[in-house]
Amino acid sequence: CVVIRGYLRSKHLQTATMTILGHSVDINNLRTEVYHDGSRVPETKVGTAEEDALRRDFTVNSLFYNINQDKVEDLTGRGLSDLKEKILVTPLNPEKTFRDDPLRVLRALRFSARFQFRLDDKIVAAAKMEDIRSDLKNKVSRERFAQELNKVVGGVGSPTDAFQHLVNFNLHDVVFAEPSSLLKADSVPDQQRSSSNPGNELKGLCLQRMRLVERIIRQRAEKAEALSYSKLERQVAYYAGFLSSYHGYDVKVKKGRQSAVRWILRESLKTADRDIAEAAALLVDAAHKLAALHRVYTAASESTSTTSAPSSSPPASMKQVLRESGEVLLLIKDRFALALDLAYAIVVAAKDPVVTAESADQKYYKDFGLDFTHATSSSSDEKSKDAGEDGGKVQHAHEGCSRVCGYKKSDAFSRFAVWLADSSGLPGCWRWKPLVTAQEMVAELKVPPGRGIGEMMNRQTTWRLENPRGNKEQVRNFLEQSMQRNPLPAYGRGGSSGGQKKKKKMKKAKKSKKK
Repeated sequence: CVVIRGYLRSKHLQTATMTILGHSVDINNLRTEVYHDGSRVPETKVGTAEEDALRRDFTVNSLFYNINQDKVEDLTGRGLSDLKEKILVTPLNPEKTFRDDPLRVLRALRFSARFQFRLDDKIVAAAKMEDIRSDLKNKVSRERFAQELNKVVGGVGSPTDAFQHLVNFNLHDVVFAEPSSLLKADSVPDQQRSSSNPGNELKGLCLQRMRLVERIIRQRAEKAEALSYSKLERQVAYYAGFLSSYHGYDVKVKKGRQSAVRWILRESLKTADRDIAEAAALLVDAAHKLAALHRVYTAASESTSTTSAPSSSPPASMKQVLRESGEVLLLIKDRFALALDLAYAIVVAAKDPVVTAESADQKYYKDFGLDFTHATSSSSDEKSKDAGEDGGKVQHAHEGCSRVCGYKKSDAFSRFAVWLADSSGLPGCWRWKPLVTAQEMVAELKVPPGRGIGEMMNRQTTWRLENPRGNKEQVRNFLEQSMQRNPLPAYGRGGSSGGQKKKKKMKKAKKSKKK
């Protein structure tokens, strides 16, 4: 028998946990529970089988198996019929059940979404009560919110259905509570913000985006394992879809600012997994940028097609698309296929804000170009191709290109997605090594050591994003011309003059402390 770590938090339940054939099994006495105001932790004592059945959250979870008589015992009198009818019902009055333990509301939406069970009308009515809302807010820790919702977005079933219930119960702003104030991110133009009231968008637009992402993820998994996403990636995608309206907003914290998406997941939902919060915030930013870039790409490609004279260098309009797309890929790295999927959902939901489960399945894949019918796992075995003379290779499966093969060139965004994955030369740019090294810059280009190297590396990266198939000689020529057109500032020894001033201030501060 293996008792789980942290058992003291639940010692009042007198429960032991062991693993049998890979399955976690809880073992405890039959018991009855008494709840007191202000707490969801009950006072327990040994009870009868019927008392144990009635204390449970739902009738379908109140069934016993009698190993002596080899039969299922339904002591609530309706557990088996509810299971057959696929409906969630509480053994007692749902108001009492939820007031005793408000977390059961989140369990209700999780089970409903996972098993596609209908919620009893009395459960729905109780979940909308102001007292239940208040109890959920005051009795349940936010860490428990995160544990339940992480199971929703990382498990089977329909996470969007669960979040739809959350919105219908008017509990979304309890679970995903906003900070007291939102600040506009300086890096995002006003026209690129999803909404002036991002919290209000959770009720509609964001749910539609989330539903589209869910359908894409599901279709990928049904088609081929190579196209499917990991549990962590699914969690990140669903949270990012639901909170996508917070793009362009920050929250003031002790050490400056942080993304509103990250703050809500870390401070409001209290998810213990930092990777989820960080990745979801990056994914929201990347998806919105890609959604905007597909329009720039369409205009640039149309302009390029009218130019008859061939050129070894991309035209200025296409260089902008390459540079900004590359900057997004540097940000999101090998999750760029996930970013494309969310960007696709943002574009589609903007065209038609009313997206149902049926329309997502029957309409949008056909009308907007997403089609996995010809996608196979064989794409993961594609040969790698060059990403420049540095010898770096971009392996399609490793970098996520194979996951983009569901897009077909039947609409503007799909053409952009296919171009980005197959023709731009940008996938894998986050792994590029400098074609002209720091040592070569100092020896051959006479770049002064220190901050000058960093500036020239930045210029090299920008040029390579605009010219992803450029070679070493071209980069060297560009850097020479760049130094002639824009000479490097005369950095002082050990850094800029600003850096020297900062050091002097620090020395003064230390002296004043000693005094």
